[in-house]
Amino acid sequence: MNDFDYVENATKALLKSNLSIPETISKAMLASYMLETDDDSKENIRKEIDELIALHSSRQLFSKCPVLYVPNGNKSGQIRIGRIVQGDNLGAEFSLSLEDLQHAGIFAATSSGKTTLIAAILTQLKIPWHAFDRKRDLRALCRKYNIKVLRWEWLKINPLQPPPNVPLVQWMTFIADIMAHVFGWFHASENYLLQFMQRAYDATPDSYPTFRSLHDMILTNEETGRRSSEYREVVINRLGSMLLVMGNVLDTETSFPIHQLLNENVVIELDGLRRDEANFLVEYFLAYIFCYRLANGQRGKIAHLNIFDEATLYFFKGRQFRETTQELGLSWLDTVPQIIRDYQEGLLCAAQEPSLISHSLMGNLRTKFVGYLSEGEDIEAICTSLNLDDDQRKELAKLGERGYWLVKRAGEEPFVVKTDDFPIPKDMSNEELEQRMQPFLAELRNSMKIVVPVRREKLIEQPKVVAPQISTDAWNLLVNVCKHPFMGIMSRCATLGFSARRIEKAIAELAEIKYVMPVQLPLGKYRPVKFLVPSNTALNLLSNVGQNTSLWRRVGRVGFEHVLYSVLIAYSFRNRGLKASIEKELQSGRRLDVYVEGKEKTGIEIELSTFNIEEKIQGTEELDRLVILVKDEQAFHDFVRYLRENPNEKVRVARVIEFLRENSIRNSPGKYDTNTSPSGTNMTSGSSGRKVE
Repeated sequence: MNDFDYVENATKALLKSNLSIPETISKAMLASYMLETDDDSKENIRKEIDELIALHSSRQLFSKCPVLYVPNGNKSGQIRIGRIVQGDNLGAEFSLSLEDLQHAGIFAATSSGKTTLIAAILTQLKIPWHAFDRKRDLRALCRKYNIKVLRWEWLKINPLQPPPNVPLVQWMTFIADIMAHVFGWFHASENYLLQFMQRAYDATPDSYPTFRSLHDMILTNEETGRRSSEYREVVINRLGSMLLVMGNVLDTETSFPIHQLLNENVVIELDGLRRDEANFLVEYFLAYIFCYRLANGQRGKIAHLNIFDEATLYFFKGRQFRETTQELGLSWLDTVPQIIRDYQEGLLCAAQEPSLISHSLMGNLRTKFVGYLSEGEDIEAICTSLNLDDDQRKELAKLGERGYWLVKRAGEEPFVVKTDDFPIPKDMSNEELEQRMQPFLAELRNSMKIVVPVRREKLIEQPKVVAPQISTDAWNLLVNVCKHPFMGIMSRCATLGFSARRIEKAIAELAEIKYVMPVQLPLGKYRPVKFLVPSNTALNLLSNVGQNTSLWRRVGRVGFEHVLYSVLIAYSFRNRGLKASIEKELQSGRRLDVYVEGKEKTGIEIELSTFNIEEKIQGTEELDRLVILVKDEQAFHDFVRYLRENPNEKVRVARVIEFLRENSIRNSPGKYDTNTSPSGTNMTSGSSGRKVE
């Protein structure tokens, strides 16, 4: 063996012991060997080097842990991971910087500590993060740390509502493309969906359409061509399955303010959700974050981290071989690792099978942790990804004990780290979680605001609609319900010229095909008043034939009963000469269901279900009186008890039905009346067919 080969081999052997033999000493000895000209002296130096190598090689031979070179200059970061190890030798503390997490991957077989390592990182982060959890592994962290946990069924998501400042057309194409890749359809069906998205937006110019209204609009559309009929069936099938699986999550006009969640540490639990719908939610969140940051100019270093504990469920290599991918091109999710890094976002992904991870993710990971891998294909994939030589591959095979990780950072040789244990309790029930998250959920619901879109020119082309297979009386009644939401049955008889028997027959016909739902509400001293509430299918049918359904769309946001009470109460005060406003927003930002101005300024809140008492009595500085109207008997007693313990002269509570009776024209002025004129609206006449102003 010549000198150069000897020095090369000796260098490799000595550097694998650089925790116990300083690298400077090793290099100095090898340099002396190369520069020495005297043969005897050179031989002596070589013997010293061989003895040193033999001493440490024997220790390395019997070590159960890998023996790898430890790079110099490991900069300390903010996030402590553990201790560097070299065989049986413990080295310095090892920490990660935020830049190391833009992006990072953790790969190991099950029970190797992936989730433990993730939890150790998350609990030390100084930036907010979102974790997508498929196994309920992280929920118990909220007991000790400032972490919010959201079950997927608690979410309120309208994918048709774009993030703030994001152009509508850009957002439409994002959603349509995501759905095409996730649910598997081609260009023609995607374009068909986009057309009806535009029509749905045009049908609701003062708000955003819901997924259900989009589905119902397509369902009531008639296609005569074979190909168009096929596209229609594909889109209806996919939208229908989403609504079936996710239900109330998507059946909402207003989304949770996801851009505000970027300031929180949030775990989103996806267990129990079908794979396609779970993937859609994940891609929706990532698209929302990217579009929001892009539209609002938020670029730069990492400020938010996204965590995927089971990354193969999302960044799956097999997606590239689908027929739809070959036609549509690279999916949005495959572009995420490439582009989202520039928009303050990082990815922390964990997987058991690195061989199944998409190339776009593996190729963009700045830091990689590798634990025990049992499958040869996975071992080969990770060795190729880390560019390990033969010696390093052999050492990788020694990784078997939980908590030992081979770490590879950009620009460094791989080394081994031993992490600390981080126990995570797994005993938190859904009931405990919901109780802990109730204030946060209430805060999210209160911050859901309707954002009116920019006015757009409507499409000239009008869709063909399925002719309603109903009688003329039923159709005329349905149109009347659309135009006059708060009209009782007696008034509808008078308006349409129907007898009681004739209108009941028309109602039964509409109810049978689920176009309307009769609702009876007690409003005064006499029998309940019967109202008719149209379904989303009926509203989309009416919209498609040119009827204005915007009023009913507004009613759908808070419920018919709630809006009806607001209208009746407001008009009873207006008929007394008072100024009464519906959905009035005060200067403080508080929104009231009804606001009355007379000698006193009175706010009226209608609460038909349980509510946060303390929250409702806040912000009364601009009012002389606040009246809380409740329907639930338990809520009434809870409020009375609260006011006894916390007296407040401005606040009163009453049952909503009693309040309506006391303020009816057939009764004397109620004790909450703010004027002396007793004239009011007869709540039982069924004539309140006015529109909400």
